[in-house]
Amino acid sequence: MAEVTHSDKNINSFGGLNFISKAIKDKGLDKYLDERIGYRGLCARYSHSDVVLSLPGSSLVQGTFISDIAIFKEKYQDQFFDRIPSADTVEYVCQGLKTATDGHVRNTV
Repeated sequence: MAEVTHSDKNINSFGGLNFISKAIKDKGLDKYLDERIGYRGLCARYSHSDVVLSLPGSSLVQGTFISDIAIFKEKYQDQFFDRIPSADTVEYVCQGLKTATDGHVRNTV
């Protein structure tokens, strides 16, 4: 006969995201992103990988706007997703990462 156990953890239907997050960290994707994009300043609370990986995480829980990261953070901060920045931080960092893609070569002479 099966035993029923009580848990105080925030259990929800998107628990599979913990496995995805663990796989990303086990494969070193977070470190790879930080090495390729660059590191943020010493006072920065979140790394570039925290910001970048919060976007698909929010999307996988049906978030459609950057502001939906607040809901994602509220539900998952006590689980394996423990480095979720605020929506303001995500927007600020993404603005800093964007580059011109107009296809024109700029003459710097």
